[in-house]
Amino acid sequence: MLQNKKQISPWDCSLYVFREYLSIKKYQDIPLEELKFKANYNQEGISLEDYNSLLKEFGYYINAYNAPVDQISSLDSSELPFGAIISTGNYSHMVLILKKGKHKITYYDPGTGQKVQVSFKEFSKFSKNIYIEFIKQDKVVGQKQEQTLKEDISKNQTIFGLFQITKNKIILLIVLLFELGLYILIPWVNKRILNIIIPYKLKDELIFIAILILISFLFIYLIQTLSYQITRSYYYKYSYKQLFEILSKFQKENYCLLNNMPNIEIKNRLGNLFYVLNIQEVFLANFVVNCIGFVVSLLILRNINLVLLLVLFAFGILILIISYLKKLIYEKKFLKIQSNSYYLETKSDNFIKALKENQEDFLTRRILTNWYKDCKNFKDEILEFEITNNQINSFHNIVEISLHLFISMIGVLEVWNQRMEFVNFVYFLTSINLFIRPLKGFFNNFDSYIEYMQKIKTIEIFYKNPKIYLPVPKIQETIKSLQLSYAEFRYNQSKQAIINIGRLIFKDKVHIVGKNGKGKSTIAKLIAGILPLNKGEIFVNEKISYLFYNDQLKEQILYLNSDRTDLDLKVKDFLMINDQDGLLNLLNKSSFINTLNAVNLDLNYFLDNNINGLSKGQLAIVKILKLFLRDYDVIIFDEVFENLSFYVYSNLKNLLGEFLDKKLVVEISHSNRFVFDENYSEVNLDEIL
Repeated sequence: MLQNKKQISPWDCSLYVFREYLSIKKYQDIPLEELKFKANYNQEGISLEDYNSLLKEFGYYINAYNAPVDQISSLDSSELPFGAIISTGNYSHMVLILKKGKHKITYYDPGTGQKVQVSFKEFSKFSKNIYIEFIKQDKVVGQKQEQTLKEDISKNQTIFGLFQITKNKIILLIVLLFELGLYILIPWVNKRILNIIIPYKLKDELIFIAILILISFLFIYLIQTLSYQITRSYYYKYSYKQLFEILSKFQKENYCLLNNMPNIEIKNRLGNLFYVLNIQEVFLANFVVNCIGFVVSLLILRNINLVLLLVLFAFGILILIISYLKKLIYEKKFLKIQSNSYYLETKSDNFIKALKENQEDFLTRRILTNWYKDCKNFKDEILEFEITNNQINSFHNIVEISLHLFISMIGVLEVWNQRMEFVNFVYFLTSINLFIRPLKGFFNNFDSYIEYMQKIKTIEIFYKNPKIYLPVPKIQETIKSLQLSYAEFRYNQSKQAIINIGRLIFKDKVHIVGKNGKGKSTIAKLIAGILPLNKGEIFVNEKISYLFYNDQLKEQILYLNSDRTDLDLKVKDFLMINDQDGLLNLLNKSSFINTLNAVNLDLNYFLDNNINGLSKGQLAIVKILKLFLRDYDVIIFDEVFENLSFYVYSNLKNLLGEFLDKKLVVEISHSNRFVFDENYSEVNLDEIL
């Protein structure tokens, strides 16, 4: 398998501990992927409060206790296993206590995936003295159970969304009812032809019926076409609106998700949104029509022959059993296969990146070899899933085919024994589809419902814990100062705070200096509003700003770095140029044209070049060009001049020194390439952090 008892993400230790607890207690296994899909991650991982809420969704809860290590030895063995919070470096980590003796303790560590045995004295050195008791909830009849999907998820994205009545669902229902009426009419017409029209040679009535059926077909065709256009138009409009709303809040509300998940997984999950919304549009109408069709078929067939009706019932029950088996397989395998699929796509994406970045051959081959090994494991897993599914579907097809054979054989015996007239036998045969059609419809409804419930688990994470924003202050004046106050920040993949500063003020011209890895770029991104603080505030002009959420203020700040970009955009689109001719005239009149020529950017063509095809030096010039396209209050240079020749840097230094003289400018450079190298203040992170 692709995953074992060793955690992959640093945030998932508590999930691995819970699954190990379930395994030891021999309780029902819960796939890691389902726990991850439902887990609420914040900047510090999963809090104990959120961890408790997560476990409640699966029928468990936790109690947390504070106790010194020496009290563990006095606990009864029946209390085992239980969780423990330990310290690994500068962050917290959960393990599972498995055994205890007089002097030693054995625990499972998801960080290594192994059992570890240490003395109580050794354990006390890194224990945080917090212990977690796992408790299985008792199911009490009549007790209100915890709602599976979070209440803060939009109702449109829950099971109740399937049964909400809308105008489009009513239109679809009417069309399907017309179709059902036609299906009901056909067996009746066949019986009348055999019973009356043929014996009495009623030619006029035959022609009338033929015309009536033809008109019905045309009418239904027209209604179907019109309703399809209406419902699909609404579906696409609503789907893209939902997608737009998610993406427009993505950086703010899903910052942790954005940084914890591979791009391919985010895209695939968002793709599932379209499937979920489509099922919501068609499920109710199809289900109602299937119910009506099933009841009508029973009313028609019950007076013809009881034996044949019982045979139909037996086959109906068999089809329901098949549906239930398919549900079990999906619930057990679907999320795991999808998660492993994302994992493989990420590894293959790494291989492509290694090729494009011209990494050393040995590293590239190792990435490819590891991907191939995982593919072999995944092949067996998905092959087993597909074979099982194919067997169930094949069995379902055999059942459906054999039904007609059984009905024909038993029907012949009933006619021979004079318990049914031949005309009624033919009528029953032609009416079987009235019974089979809704049964097949229920089977499809069930399939849709299973896949719907599985896929909704993959998208509900986008709706979890929506931010309730305080009104951001509107600071209309020019930004003259930025201040970090009791600021703390850590990246998602590190539980150690990168930035922890009591007070830091930026005014006029500032250089940020310090060793590599000290957090210079991180501070620059914080004061640009690109990264959110975990704790603390950012003041603008000595006023609280909520900068990460304040779009109006962020538009007044320009952050420039030397990083490459994977954006597939033309230069003019990257620069958001509305007046291309005006820009070209401005460049022709300014000395900036010399800079473009120095890095081999042709004035007449460079705006149509792709941004990801430029060299590092050319990209730096394009980024710097943004300075002249809008009036910014704050400019942050994060090593943007590092990839330029000294000649180009010198020209820009003179040009920008005059242009930015009245601005708040923050600069970072490892090669002392600053625009302002006089009359500046210095922030030395080696002294502060």
